Amino acid sequence: MMMGLTFVWGWRNLVRHPALVVPAAVPGLVVGLRRAWLGGLAYPVAIGVAFISTWASIAIDAAIAVYFAVSASPVPTLLLRAARTGSD
Repeated sequence: MMMGLTFVWGWRNLVRHPALVVPAAVPGLVVGLRRAWLGGLAYPVAIGVAFISTWASIAIDAAIAVYFAVSASPVPTLLLRAARTGSD
């Protein structure tokens, strides 16, 4: 849970200070923050559900892992596109 919240903090910091990021990646920051929030909020839900059903909690954790494995952040694509066109 703390790791998920740390990711939220990191993405939130980048959204607030876009000058820290290569300009080509700035459009993907909001999506990254949304993905981090989903993970950061889902873990406390899984902890609460664990008191009711262990298997349901494990299923939530597995769903979080699948979500992050399947959904791709747009930032790497934006950086590759900028590198190919030669712009920042």
